[in-house]
This record gives sequence, structure tokens and C-alpha cells, in this order.
Amino acid sequence: MLSKITLLVLLLAGFIGNARSCSIKINSITDIYFTWTGSTVDVNGIVELSRDTTGNDCRRFHITMTQGDASSYNRVMKRGVYELPFNLYRNRNRTRIIYDYPNATSNGHIIRGMFAFRGNTVIKNFYARMPLPPFPESIAGGFYFDKIIAKVFDGMNIEAGSTLHDTNGFLVSTDVPKMVSLSLIDRGAGYNENDTTQDLDFGVLEPLESLGMDLRVKSNAGHQITFYSQNEGRLKHVNSNDTVSYFLRVNGRSKNLVSASPVIIGQRGGVSSLLGDLYKVDIQIANFSNKAAGLYNDTITVEVATTE
Repeated sequence: MLSKITLLVLLLAGFIGNARSCSIKINSITDIYFTWTGSTVDVNGIVELSRDTTGNDCRRFHITMTQGDASSYNRVMKRGVYELPFNLYRNRNRTRIIYDYPNATSNGHIIRGMFAFRGNTVIKNFYARMPLPPFPESIAGGFYFDKIIAKVFDGMNIEAGSTLHDTNGFLVSTDVPKMVSLSLIDRGAGYNENDTTQDLDFGVLEPLESLGMDLRVKSNAGHQITFYSQNEGRLKHVNSNDTVSYFLRVNGRSKNLVSASPVIIGQRGGVSSLLGDLYKVDIQIANFSNKAAGLYNDTITVEVATTE
């Protein structure tokens, strides 16, 4: 009786020792890069998996994806305090968002797959979308990104206690081009991208006479405006060396154009308003006497550049 009990223990120990284990690996996963167009952009991704066996062992699997840096599955790419929305989907129509546990509660929330019976590699697709921003020109320029972790579990269905086999991270990103433009317009007019010149005609010059215009700037990366006066802050007679000085004020502040180089007359950071940041420009003729009769003029070159 004792020998039979000993034999049973030895056989049981041998059976446990021969148990077969297997694993599934995420070999690679494509980074998602949205080329900025100012409209909705769709990109497809690929997950490549392998297993260390064939047959039915580790044959069925499912994939989840984390929410990234967002606090929900309304995923976002970030650049400092600025955000751009995107999402990841299991279907080509981009209607079924990919979740991770514990938010993944149905098979419609995961990527499901199966290896061929004799195969040990497989490729699964997923789909990404960056939707059209409501006001593309209000999006700050620069590099936006998020980091997502893909996870592969055994079994094709959502199940509590599914075994996690492997994880792999990938980058989701876009570059928003830095843009800046200006409009030189009549006082009180709205921004017009096609209006970039102004003629201030004083007619017969009178001391302390003034004329004005508006300058509006649109930028998504800060901006700096410079004025360069061809005659260094003076109207010059077209046929002689006589000049008449003038005063320049921008938003009520005096600016001195007596310089051989461009003069900074305004600058702001961040994203401009949708209407364009407003600069009120006023030019007033200085006192003068004993000047030659004739035509006097000056040309001011206005330039604007991003600063961030």
C-alpha cells in the first residue's frame, strides 16, 4: 500500500513539471504623425506581434491602449498649456475608440486577433484621427505630442483576470507651422489679408496735422513688429534736401524712427486674437517753417516676425 502511494506522488510531480508555457510579444508599433493641414487628418497604424510557439497555445489575443496624458479617452497631444485633440480607433470608419482596462468593458473597445495555427507572427491595424480644429488659426505653433502604451493580453474577449503578456509605447505627434501675417487698414476697418499697404496723404502740409491708420497682426507664435523709415523719421523733398520731421505714435505711445535700422514698435506673446491684434498708428507733422515748396514723402517698411 505504501509503494502505490509513493508512485502516485512521483507521477503527479512529473506531470506538473512538463506544463507548457508561452508568451506573446509586441515586436513593433508605428508612431502616429499627423501632417498639419488645418483640417481633419487620418493616419493608419500597425501593431506587429509574435508568439514563441505554434498551434493553439497563445493563439488568441486582444490589445488595449492607454489614454495617454489626457484624463479621459478624449485623447490630446500637448505643447505646454496648449492641446490638440486626437483619438485611436479599432475600425477603419473610426467610430470605435480603443480603451484600456478598467474602461474597456466590451469587445468593441479592444483590438481582437488570432495567429494562424502554424504561424507565430501577425499584424493588426489601428486607426488614428486628428479632427478639424474649430479655429485653426488660433492653434499655437510648435510640436505637440502624446505617449500611448499598447498592451497585449491572452484571449480574444474581455475577461476579468486576462493575462498581460507585453507592452510597447508609441508616439502620437504633429507640428503646427508657426504663422504670422499683417494687415494695414483704414482706421476702424477689420483685418484683410490682402490689404498690406497704406498711403497717408496729407495734401498741403500743415504743422501738427495728423493722420492715422490701423495695423492688425495675426500670429500663433508671438510676434514682433518693426518699422523702417527710408528718411529716418522725416518727409523729404523729392528734388532738394529739405525735410519735415513727423511724430509717430503706436497705441498712443511715441516711437522714434530716427534710426538707420528697423525700430521695434510693438510685440506680444502667444496666440493673437481671431480678429488680429490691433495697433493704432498715428503720424503727426512737426512744426516747420521756411521749407521749399513741392512734394515731400517718406516710405515706412513694416515687417512682422514670430518670436516663439
